This record gives sequence, C-alpha cells and structure tokens, in this order.
Amino acid sequence: EDPRDASRVLVTLAVRDLAAAVDSYTRLLGAPPVWLGDNPALGSATALFALANGWVELLGVRPGDAAGDGLREWIAQHGEGLQAIAFGTEDGRRMRPCFIRDIRGRDPMPLRIQGGDEYT
Repeated sequence: EDPRDASRVLVTLAVRDLAAAVDSYTRLLGAPPVWLGDNPALGSATALFALANGWVELLGVRPGDAAGDGLREWIAQHGEGLQAIAFGTEDGRRMRPCFIRDIRGRDPMPLRIQGGDEYT
C-alpha cells in the first residue's frame, strides 16, 4: 500500500497579488476560498481553497508589511507559482525514501510526524 494519502495533499502557490489570485482561482475552481487569514510575523496573507482530495493555498505578501520581505525576495527569485507541496501520511518513516533529495538536489526539510516527533 502506498503510504501517501492523496486525501491530504496541500499545494502552496506564492503569488504577488493575493486579491487578484483569489479572484482568478475562485473562477477557476468554481468556489470561493474556505479560509482567508494573515500571518503578521511573516508578513504574509493566505487564501485556502478546499478540493475533493486536498487543498490549494495561495500565499501572498501583506501590502506594505516589511516582515514579508522574505516572501517578496522568494517570488522575485523564483517567480509566482509552486512554493511547497505537503502530503499527509499515516507512516512518515515509510515516506522518507520518497523524499531523499529535493528537486534541486539538496537534502529535504525534516519530516514532521504527528505528535511532534521529527524524522530526518
């Protein structure tokens, strides 16, 4: 059995203009976001769209917020689009071989297992 659980997939897309992206994705997906929120510590704002098999998260910089400089720089360097993918699983240790290297050949971030354990 594949340890990946497609019912819990999160795709995060970095966008320059969150309001415009929310409008576009609302038309594309045929429904508004199920959640809108801010993260003042990171200077970011988020819109979350629910899908049958997971979520699409639009991540944008809060206008005029200096705390968002990191995300601004990331978008300037990489452009708008895919910023992260997260998979839910019941067995993080079985998933580890799936993520030995990231797409740039670097070691991936540690896996966080429910309950607070970390598996690297």
